[in-house]
Amino acid sequence: ITTIMTDDDDDINDYQHPIDGLDHWVNLLKGNDAFSYTYVSCSAGKETEERKFTARDMRSRHRKLAKMFTSEKTFSSTTRTMEEREKENKRVIFLYEPGVDWFPVFLALMRASVVPCVVYPIDPMTTARDVLRERYEFLKRLAKECAGVVCSSKMATALKLTRLKLLDTHGLNCQMWVVDGFEKTFETASEFREDGEEKEPIWKRDPEATAFIQYTSGSTGKPKGVILSHRALTENCAAIRKGFKTNPYDSLCSWLPQYHDMGLIGGFFVPLTIACGYDDIDVSLLPKKTTCVFISPIAFAKDPSVWIRLMSKYESTMTQAPDFAFTLAARKFSASDLRNAETLRLHSLRHVLNASEPVRSQTVNVFFDTFQQYGLKRSSLRVGYGLAEICVYATEHHVEFFRANRDALESGDIRVAKEAKNGERFIEVACVGVNTRNCFKILEFDSNCEVKAPGHVGR
Repeated sequence: ITTIMTDDDDDINDYQHPIDGLDHWVNLLKGNDAFSYTYVSCSAGKETEERKFTARDMRSRHRKLAKMFTSEKTFSSTTRTMEEREKENKRVIFLYEPGVDWFPVFLALMRASVVPCVVYPIDPMTTARDVLRERYEFLKRLAKECAGVVCSSKMATALKLTRLKLLDTHGLNCQMWVVDGFEKTFETASEFREDGEEKEPIWKRDPEATAFIQYTSGSTGKPKGVILSHRALTENCAAIRKGFKTNPYDSLCSWLPQYHDMGLIGGFFVPLTIACGYDDIDVSLLPKKTTCVFISPIAFAKDPSVWIRLMSKYESTMTQAPDFAFTLAARKFSASDLRNAETLRLHSLRHVLNASEPVRSQTVNVFFDTFQQYGLKRSSLRVGYGLAEICVYATEHHVEFFRANRDALESGDIRVAKEAKNGERFIEVACVGVNTRNCFKILEFDSNCEVKAPGHVGR
């Protein structure tokens, strides 16, 4: 398990924890359900709203679940001293299929001071046996370090089928809580009074307490667990709001995996905080259909154009994805029958972030050339850099590329980024902004010395 650095110069009171942000939304809306998360299922080229959670739904459901979690013997302590309570194992494997039902459960665990370890959903029916075995063995190792598994009924069934398919006699050998997050609830006055008597939440009592554990992508090695504190989550949400220049009237469209940084934090946590700093809002200006619309990564892989269609339908102002997604969306859209192209409108998009892997100028140009006729503005396109070790968001920049001399990058002990002249070998790199938040360090390739000279390349 790795740890992260946070900026000690900032006071967490200047920011807003996502769960506080949810409460703020409910108070701002005063009974209106204009803030919502919607999950859309895709089948045979048709999109159907499968589930919608309003801010009131999310707040009421997660608070009720939090009470349940704190009443569970495994999660609640019978010991008397704070030191003894801190030594208890309050980590759980968090296993849910794509959707929005899981989110109130996740918030409930955080409120109950139980640490979710977010993992990739398991699918014994479509996953190759060797891959399935690898993922299952990972879960078995992780289960030894956790108090149990919190999962949906679908994932509970998937675990049983996986065990049968792999002829495993022992299983995960830990306790399991099957919790389905959806339940239409309405808060009563008595519930408000009861919640008002709740002790100060963990993120205010101890901002450095662990919020959850996420795993790195594994693109540069085996996935590693990253411990994220409530303070780090709060600060990163604030950084994203500042970089995206968000406001309460924004809306998001995402297909990204919900178990990992950009999809989890950027997709689900940040929107809870976009009303931070607002004491009043004009409800008539809020998104007409939903604040955030989500589809599964599988739906995107099967039909990348659905991402584009939903951004048009729901008049999204923000989206983010890795480089390959923009290439795929443009190519598949161009090669498709251009279904509903006459009604496609992308004028509302104002922040489209390409990040998480090498960003290619060709990708940016092809995506823009394909969709500018539908209202996409080049000024809305951004490129960025992020990593799970700092939650997700590090830097971003308007679209700008630099042709670096390849020989200068590859030769010598000190690698330097020099602009390539005509005829010289070059590699094109995206300008992703400056590390103004001091949330990471760039080190020399063969030492732990920090790179400080302009133009020098590090890791």
